Amino acid sequence: MRSSTHRCLLAAAIAVALVGAEAAPPQDAPPAVTAADLAIRLATSGFSGGFVVPLPPHLAEALSRETGQAVTDRSAFGFWFSRAASAEETSRPASPATEIDSALRSYASSAAAVTPQTPASPNHRTLKDPAAAVCLARLQRVVPTPVQGTHLLRVLATAAGTATGAAVPRGFVGSCVGTNQFAEQPVHIDAGNTLEAALNQAVAGFGSAVWVAVQRGSTSCALGVVHRAEGGGVCTVTLAENLAAGGK
Repeated sequence: MRSSTHRCLLAAAIAVALVGAEAAPPQDAPPAVTAADLAIRLATSGFSGGFVVPLPPHLAEALSRETGQAVTDRSAFGFWFSRAASAEETSRPASPATEIDSALRSYASSAAAVTPQTPASPNHRTLKDPAAAVCLARLQRVVPTPVQGTHLLRVLATAAGTATGAAVPRGFVGSCVGTNQFAEQPVHIDAGNTLEAALNQAVAGFGSAVWVAVQRGSTSCALGVVHRAEGGGVCTVTLAENLAAGGK
């Protein structure tokens, strides 16, 4: 009887151990790569890009709790980047195109996003999540007048402001300077382009920069840029806290 009881208890213990082993997540599983990580990877690897993503619900809730407080990243773009980017990503070595494309495809398959490559520029990548429908619609506003300049941030902000009527910064003063923030020759954007096409053309012209539109809720779309910093890592700037629904 004792031997039979011992065998039953041993079998039960093994079954519990197996169930626990199956339920436990693997300890060496790599962390999930976020869209913010991908933007860093593109910029620091010498690529340009354009991302359209929704602010995840848990971040939208956290941002709502902080609205009105003295926070420096009150915009959906700034809040998204500060919470979603991995610190380790800025110290990664530059990635070749094959690794960039593999990471984008992996993210797209899990987030229902699309990652078409712009044929005219082999070093440019896009990532557009259908869940960010408000941003996608506002990016179709037309830039009514030509835009040109040698300053990346001013060109992007001017295009956004003229196309949507959004309030954009008048100047950019800060300690973080991008490696490709200034161009020797003016980057020119023709009138009649959609804002999305204009932003893509601008970052492709300067290089090492990714514009990002972040949708918060069903009415707000913030615009910012992630670009490679001179001292390593990246600089980030909010260009518009909300792209207006109508143009000027």
